[in-house]
Amino acid sequence: MRFGAQVKQAGGLPAALARAEAMGAGVMQVFAQSPRQWRYPELALERAAEFGKAWRSSPVVEAVVCHAPYLVNLATTDDELYARSCRTLVDNLRSASAMGAAGLVIHLGSHLGLGFEARLPRIAAGIREVLSRTDGTLVLENTAGAGGTIGRSFDELARVIEGAGGAARERLGVCVDTQHLWASGVSFGTVREADRVVAALDAAVGLDRLVCLHVNDSKVALGAGLDRHESVGRGQIGENGFRSLLGQPRLQGLPAILEVPGVDGHGPGPADLAIVRRLHEQGLGQRARVRLAKPPDRPDVHRLVQDAARWMVARGFVQWQPGAALAGRVDDAFATGETLVLRAGGKLVASVSVTWEDRFGWGPAGADGRAGYIHLLVGRGYGRRMVAAAERLIRRRGRSLARLDCVLACAKLHRLYESAGYRRVGETDFGGRRGVPRCALYEKRLVPQRRAFTPG
Repeated sequence: MRFGAQVKQAGGLPAALARAEAMGAGVMQVFAQSPRQWRYPELALERAAEFGKAWRSSPVVEAVVCHAPYLVNLATTDDELYARSCRTLVDNLRSASAMGAAGLVIHLGSHLGLGFEARLPRIAAGIREVLSRTDGTLVLENTAGAGGTIGRSFDELARVIEGAGGAARERLGVCVDTQHLWASGVSFGTVREADRVVAALDAAVGLDRLVCLHVNDSKVALGAGLDRHESVGRGQIGENGFRSLLGQPRLQGLPAILEVPGVDGHGPGPADLAIVRRLHEQGLGQRARVRLAKPPDRPDVHRLVQDAARWMVARGFVQWQPGAALAGRVDDAFATGETLVLRAGGKLVASVSVTWEDRFGWGPAGADGRAGYIHLLVGRGYGRRMVAAAERLIRRRGRSLARLDCVLACAKLHRLYESAGYRRVGETDFGGRRGVPRCALYEKRLVPQRRAFTPG
């Protein structure tokens, strides 16, 4: 999971990028114009394009999300307001596309007492009009439910997506705001409740539509129906709720954005990101403990390697049988680094090794020479969790770069790495070693934790 924040934009988008980097935000959310005015700045599109070039070269920011102005209301009966809303969404979606944002998050508006069913055709027509005039993805955000707002449930969002129909459906995503979810009456305070929420979201709209999370605590009680954000851990949801939801395996890899007052009252900052990252790690840990194992403490490392290799062969990930070449290569990696092992019911369900030296011909590690190397990921449904665990290990060692290799024939793992934010940088045959297949090489920049780390 990649954590970031809605960043203040005083001084423009370049200044906002500097603030995001300073707070260690892997994701930043921005506005293309003032969120409480209709006026679209004359040079907004050009500035968005320049910002897109700038953030892509950032060593910290990995993704950007754009948010539409709050004035938009596609459910209104006022023709002038409706036309303004559509025009504003067109302008903002063009800016979002120009800056390379994952999408434009929108509040659909309010039916003002007329009822959801009565206004659904008008909302769907507005979405179709906006998408017909632009590129990019519209991201529909759930609401707290006050004042007839549209999107107070996953089912309402699903009805809007279905109503848009045709090609428009393929360009609609969803953003889940935790405060809005809580205020609308949906609890996720326990692991079981969080799992039910994710299952309901998947059944209603599909998790493939989930573009990002807004991670906010609530000033109001469960079901209060009011949009009132509080800093994470200081509100009615509490830390247990965030541990349960952020640790949900099917949500890993998503951008997670803070829109909170901040512990210092000046908006989200480094302290807020530290809190939510801690809760995320604790949430992962309470579901399945990841244990560190190092030879010679674990005499069964060789068997573990062979189990992992057989798992890969059995699922068609590789065409060669586990043997001397594989065992020599992987055992060497295990012996020089740490092994992350995840077991359930006494059985191996996932494993990965992390090493600290370039033993397989990667080449230079960048200006600072600080990289961690991830080898032999075995997932069984836990792939993202193991990638995240390996990254935490690398960050705790003060390293700023994660590198991993993936057999070219293994399309499933390629998709997993790309969804986790890795960039493909080349291919290698590891010096032509016999029995070792050609692999793609991936990299991802990390923000290191500058403290000593002792494997547990």
